[in-house]
Amino acid sequence: MPDKKISKNYFTDFLNFLPMAVCFIDENGYIIDANNELESLIGYKKHELVDSKLNKIFSDDDAGRIMNQEFGGEEFLLKGKETNVPVNLFSKKREGGKDGFIALSDLSKAKEIEREVEEKVKELERFNRLATGRELRMVELKREKSKLEEENQRLKGRIIQLEDELNKTEEKEE
Repeated sequence: MPDKKISKNYFTDFLNFLPMAVCFIDENGYIIDANNELESLIGYKKHELVDSKLNKIFSDDDAGRIMNQEFGGEEFLLKGKETNVPVNLFSKKREGGKDGFIALSDLSKAKEIEREVEEKVKELERFNRLATGRELRMVELKREKSKLEEENQRLKGRIIQLEDELNKTEEKEE
């Protein structure tokens, strides 16, 4: 049978090897263990997290929801030491109890990219409105030009007609 101390070391090494932030919670909502990735994510050291209630890193409502159900990738806001961090949360309860574990993936970069994309979309929409407005104005000006050209042709015809009448009148007078 393997030595429990060796097993615990393997477990701790594995926990810290994981690229996701992970913590274990008991049935009362206390954090009983956490990995280095969680420390990096929110700025609290492991000793500041262990034996703290889950609402130290989540809002009271979210901590209650996390304690009462499992999640397979829902977005939450993690309360960091200096800043809040949007995360994707996965949780699993151990059989027969409310204790379990939580895995978190940082959504900060995805949110930043999402904001950048939204800004670019807004910029493109503004450009589109300007370009469309310009095009509509060009169409309007072309119509106006066409009407003016028609009016010009009508007036030229009227001038020719008046010149003919004037010439006829002058010829009669002579």
